[in-house]
Amino acid sequence: MAHIQLLGMAESKSPEPLEPTQILVKDTLIKSIILDDVFLPLRADALAAHIAALDSPHGVVLYGCGALARALADGHGPTLREAGATFIVTDSPGEASFRGFPLGKAALLPPDTPRVLLLSGSYEAAMRQELAFLPPSAVTTLEEAVCRGCTEALLDKARARIHQEAEGLAAELRERFPDLERTVCFIDPELTMPYLETYARLRGQGHAVVLLSRSHVPSMVPGKEMVARGYADFFHQAPSLHFLWVLAERLCGLVRFGLVNLWGLCYTYPLVNRVLAGSSGPVAVWLDTVLTQVIREEGMREFLLSTQDIDLPRAHQLERTLFARAGGVISRIPPRQLEETRALHASDAPCLTFYRPLLPVGDGRRVRPPLRGRAPRVIFVCSPHTRSDVTSHVAWTLEGIHEPIAALTGQGVEFSIFNPLDVGGGYESLRRAAEENPLLSYSPAIHPEALLEEIAAHDFVWLARKVEPGGSGYHRTHLPLTIFQAVAAGTPVIVSPELAYLGELTLAHNLGFTLPYEDWGAARERMEAFDSQRSVEDIRTFRDTLSPERAAAQLAAFYETVRQRHKAVNGHAPGPR
Repeated sequence: MAHIQLLGMAESKSPEPLEPTQILVKDTLIKSIILDDVFLPLRADALAAHIAALDSPHGVVLYGCGALARALADGHGPTLREAGATFIVTDSPGEASFRGFPLGKAALLPPDTPRVLLLSGSYEAAMRQELAFLPPSAVTTLEEAVCRGCTEALLDKARARIHQEAEGLAAELRERFPDLERTVCFIDPELTMPYLETYARLRGQGHAVVLLSRSHVPSMVPGKEMVARGYADFFHQAPSLHFLWVLAERLCGLVRFGLVNLWGLCYTYPLVNRVLAGSSGPVAVWLDTVLTQVIREEGMREFLLSTQDIDLPRAHQLERTLFARAGGVISRIPPRQLEETRALHASDAPCLTFYRPLLPVGDGRRVRPPLRGRAPRVIFVCSPHTRSDVTSHVAWTLEGIHEPIAALTGQGVEFSIFNPLDVGGGYESLRRAAEENPLLSYSPAIHPEALLEEIAAHDFVWLARKVEPGGSGYHRTHLPLTIFQAVAAGTPVIVSPELAYLGELTLAHNLGFTLPYEDWGAARERMEAFDSQRSVEDIRTFRDTLSPERAAAQLAAFYETVRQRHKAVNGHAPGPR
């Protein structure tokens, strides 16, 4: 089949695995302490330690009166009193005190206030705006304070709590599945309906499906109903992704699953390698990014170096370790690139080229009226980045998004922008542009299923991008999620020929047409001349090759290949430990 290709295994044995990458989980644990309610007491402990360690703590102001503020005031009263702590809120407080401490309004702070500590990460942007009259140096974020106050003893407590949960899950899994050889575990799985239907069909083929998820993953099915509705044999939800990573590393060492599925992104290679090093069973890595490619982008290189101390030599080592230890690799990366990367690291890990399972939106038979005599409706689903490390070679930049707005609306095209990154403001320039331009509409993040309905209601999906010369080639090999959302919705796409792999896929299956940057001014003319009806029919044909039934069959065959390879190399089949 065109969309899935099994790359043959070399006859030579795997190279000796490199030593496990020595990447501390400290940052992951700290983020879990900051985010997860289960660690609220530890969060308060870290903040109290930070306050106590200040050179001149007297007069510290604490912004917020929620659960964390209560935990601080009730559990660390002496430390706060010694620091002369005052609490503040955004609105005028109804009382003059909070848990025995002075309480005031943020906007009424003296402009020379030396130190304010924010007690919320979720409302950090709004709090900073409220305190805009203070110098930035006077404001300490929750993450900064917890990082400074988090001792090794606190980290050990957090780690022990997560390991305790892992040990409880391991006991429950061993009791539930005495024979784990046919068990397929997904760590941080997608929970959209096409994937859930794929899991259900894997179960129908005799696999026991274990889903280890986290909170706030978009899904039409509540977690507590996953097993009852036939999508899983076991479902567990961790409070956050950071908690889940530490949990998974421990659990995969305690339980020898028949096969573990793990997602590998450019910034999770160290964590993936930790799970691979400790797993007692085979692991299939769903690889999103070739690290040695994307790190050649200057901005991404600076980002990875500053956040994880990853430079090009270390990226090579991390990638080599992954390919040496993975039981198999699943990816939508171009097959040739994936094979070249595997060869670079002398790996014989089997690789599966796999896009994603799809279901039609509605009945998949939506009929759009002809474009003659009406304005085309074009939808643009993009994540316009504001970070300096993101360039046009990697994704859309916020400043670059205004050019297609002008080009399309200038031709009378109705242009709708949906921004998955906008979950709480910060894109005022786009909101203002929509207010000033009657042909432009802007929407922040919405549920993925609702987004598919929006895509289906438009004539075209805009995937064209102006790409500056140079770069690592990432833009030529990356397939964005949006192309598959468009296929699911039955909506033709408009892509840039510079996005080579995306353009090849589009033209090979008649999913839309390519439009060079210099021809954006003729976009409407090209839309009106395009045979959309024929394209929609071809999109349906392509979508059928990505059905959950076919996806499950292909995954099941690949899992068997990975299991047999693991058994041959390790001399035993997966099972209880």
